[in-house]
Amino acid sequence: MSMLKERIEINQPMAEVWKYLDLRRWPKISKIFQQVETPDEAMQAGARFKVIAGPGEATVQYNVEIVAYDESLGRLVYKRTGGHLPGTSEWSLTKTAGGTRVEYTNHYDHDLASPVLSSLSRAMVRFLADLRAAIEKPSAA
Repeated sequence: MSMLKERIEINQPMAEVWKYLDLRRWPKISKIFQQVETPDEAMQAGARFKVIAGPGEATVQYNVEIVAYDESLGRLVYKRTGGHLPGTSEWSLTKTAGGTRVEYTNHYDHDLASPVLSSLSRAMVRFLADLRAAIEKPSAA
């Protein structure tokens, strides 16, 4: 089993950052996500999504089922199935003096080779940077 964890600080309150953990927003935030489809209307435990991602050489498709969704704890957990990288993703938000610390952890059901882990880590860092840019972007006056 492999695991990757990345952190970032976002200069906005937790409530604002939390809104952006709605998977349906991710294609507008980052080119990493091409499409997110869901028959469910709400982000909540049990909600299911189909994600199409792949800014690299290959497009990947997988299913997501939300396991935990708790804004008061700043915690989102979902299972990834049906793709090449099954496992669990966890998001944790913590209030800081300057805004919100975001921790993004991916657990993979298989042991992954170092080049694969490096590529996945770069994608996680890129998505977190895209997320911060979208959240911190000044609104049009």
